[in-house]
Amino acid sequence: STKAVLRIGANLQLLIHLLPHALESLRSGYPDLRFVLREGPTNTLIDALLAGDLDCTIGRLSTNARHAAALAELRFWPLSGGELCLVVGRSHPLARRKRLTLQDLAGEAWALGGTTGQARKLLDQLFISAELPPPQPILECRPQFANLAFVANMQLVTVATRSDALAAQEAGTVHILPIELPVESAPVAFICR
Repeated sequence: STKAVLRIGANLQLLIHLLPHALESLRSGYPDLRFVLREGPTNTLIDALLAGDLDCTIGRLSTNARHAAALAELRFWPLSGGELCLVVGRSHPLARRKRLTLQDLAGEAWALGGTTGQARKLLDQLFISAELPPPQPILECRPQFANLAFVANMQLVTVATRSDALAAQEAGTVHILPIELPVESAPVAFICR
C-alpha cells in the first residue's frame, strides 16, 4: 500500500522550531502518513500552495498585493502573534540597564535580517519616526531568528519575536531589553486552500 503524503512548506525558523513537534503528533495519530517538507520564504510557499505544489504552509501573514486576489482561495489559522522585542547577549553592557530608549540604542552595533525583511523594515520605521537614523547592521543574516545565536556570543543588538527571544532567554543565552516596541510583525499562521 502507498502511504499518504502531506506536502508542507515553512521558512527555516518554523521548519526547525515548530514542525518537529507537530509532525511527531501527526505521526502518532496517522502512522502511515509521509511528509515532504519544503523550505522557503512565505511568499514563494504561498505561490506553491496556489499552484497545487504544496498542501499547506506555515508562515507569517503579511499584506502582499501579489496574493491579494488569491486570499479568497486560502484559509488561515493563526498560531502565534508577532510581538517584537530587542535582544542582547547576557554579557552585553545594555543587559544590566533597567531603562532604555531608542536614543540609547542609536550608536550600538546591530545584527539584523536583510533590508527586505519585515522586522528590519519595522525597526527602520520605528527609528525614523523617532527622528533617529535607522540601525546599520554590522552583521546581516537571513533567517532573522539566527541572529539570536550571534548576539549570544557577540556584542550586538538584534530584534526578535518575543516568543523566540523568551525561549533563548530561558535557555540563558540572551537578555530581552527593557524597551517596548510599539510595532509587531505579522502573525504566524497555518495556511491551506
